Formats: sequence, C-alpha cells, structure tokens
Amino acid sequence: MIEFDVSIPVPRTFVWECLTDNNHIRHWWREGVTLDAEAKGEFVEPWTDKHGIKHTTRGNVTAIDPGERLQFDWKDEEWVHATRVEFLLKVTEGGTQLYLSHSGWDVFADDVRSVKVDEHRKGWRELISNFRNYCIQEYQK
Repeated sequence: MIEFDVSIPVPRTFVWECLTDNNHIRHWWREGVTLDAEAKGEFVEPWTDKHGIKHTTRGNVTAIDPGERLQFDWKDEEWVHATRVEFLLKVTEGGTQLYLSHSGWDVFADDVRSVKVDEHRKGWRELISNFRNYCIQEYQK
C-alpha cells in the first residue's frame, strides 16, 4: 500500500475545493486530468510514459463525503483489475491533515507489483507536494 499523510495550513473547505474542482486540478496535477466529484463520477488522467507512449488512467468515484472523503478506482488501460485511491481530510488546529492511500496492489503478480508500487509512490509523492504547495499559494492570494 502507498500512504502519505501531510499537513496543509489551509482550511479544509479550501483544500477540498482544490482537490475536487477541475479548474484547480489542472494546475496541481496536469492539464487533461478531470474528475466528476460525485457518486459514480468519472476520473480520467491522460499521461505519456518515458517512451513517449500515451496512456489513460481511469476510474469511478466509489465513495464521497464532501469535505472529508474522496475514493475512486484507479486502473490503467492495460490493467485487468483496478486499484483504489482514497483521500481523507481532517480539520486540525493549523489547517487540514490530508491522508492519501493507494491500495489494492495485491491484484498484481509479485514480480510486477513492486515496480508498479514504486512508480506510483514516486508519482504520488510529487503530486502531493504539488498539491500542498498549490493549496497554500492559492489560499494566500
């Protein structure tokens, strides 16, 4: 499982807006990523691998509690089974605590699993850092 827990010194309502509004998502994630943040809404992430080959990761929202929880399936087009991404937001004295988990990797064979987890952990690390910085900068405007 991939897990990240980060403190963001911004109110939870604003963090939620940045997490779920496509006008924000395109700034901290990338152009072309879209999320329909409602039950069964679609998530789409077009991306290009290191060889220049275009791919699309897709999923559907499986659980949503506005302001607190967003969960969706995560599946690259060549995958047989989906994994699961979950964001949890908690109010803290200094702002918001964001917890991310990306689970379900047991659907992959052992020899493939560790590579996929490592690649995704690196990607999530970068995205969570981008997200935190974006929330802070936008909130201060």
